[in-house]
Amino acid sequence: MAVKMKAKFTKYFSKLEDMNQLLLVALVLDPRYKLRNFGSTCRDMLGYGGLQVKKASEELKELVVQLTDLYASSNGPQKGKTSSGSGITSGRSGTSSSSTRTLIGKRADMLKKWKTKLRESEEVVVQHEVDRYCLDPIEDPPEEEEWDILMWWRLNGVKYPNLQLVAKDVLAVQVSTVASESAFSTGGRVIDPYRSSMTPRTVEALIGMQNWINSTSISEIEYFPTTEEFEFYEKMEREHQLEDTASSEKARSGRLSKAAKITIECDAAMASDTSS
Repeated sequence: MAVKMKAKFTKYFSKLEDMNQLLLVALVLDPRYKLRNFGSTCRDMLGYGGLQVKKASEELKELVVQLTDLYASSNGPQKGKTSSGSGITSGRSGTSSSSTRTLIGKRADMLKKWKTKLRESEEVVVQHEVDRYCLDPIEDPPEEEEWDILMWWRLNGVKYPNLQLVAKDVLAVQVSTVASESAFSTGGRVIDPYRSSMTPRTVEALIGMQNWINSTSISEIEYFPTTEEFEFYEKMEREHQLEDTASSEKARSGRLSKAAKITIECDAAMASDTSS
């Protein structure tokens, strides 16, 4: 059993590229973890180096961005293309909504040099809703508090409108390693293509027998009654014995009365025959 479980785990979780990517997206959409926990997990559990962690994090972030853009496209153009904290909005193309005209001359050169310095520095330019979400502080609720992640997204959906739609769909997916039909139904293990013509009574008997075989034997159950239970059982046993004795006496007296009646009738019949 352990070997089969390990083989199943290795099949789906041994390599990052073999995993269901929606599981990783769900991890990023949890405001307690985001991309930082993903990078830490890659280093600690998968043994990735710095460059591998950076590449995997960028690929996962790009996947979240693509999902957000897909949802944004269904809600109208330019939704989800938000700006930095300065209040200036910009699309991924880099144009500013504060001015639609093209800059030329000295101002254009100054802007070009500034963008070059930003790319060369470690400053992060927030151009997308996902960027702002990843840069916002990570939630750290108290351990004794019951964390409701869907409620968090409901309250913070105004800040990340399109990412909220992605979270609603992704976080609603039920995660289970065993299919519900396989876990809660044994019919498929009893009725197969080779045994498909059995009567309902036979199927019920097979399932019941399987349940009995897999259950714990009653002989293995150790039960030690308490003093109160002992006294109750003894009381019930005495009452039962008294009832049995009373019913036996009643039946015995009834039999004697019936025998005496029969004797009296016989004597009367013999007396009448003698007199006649």
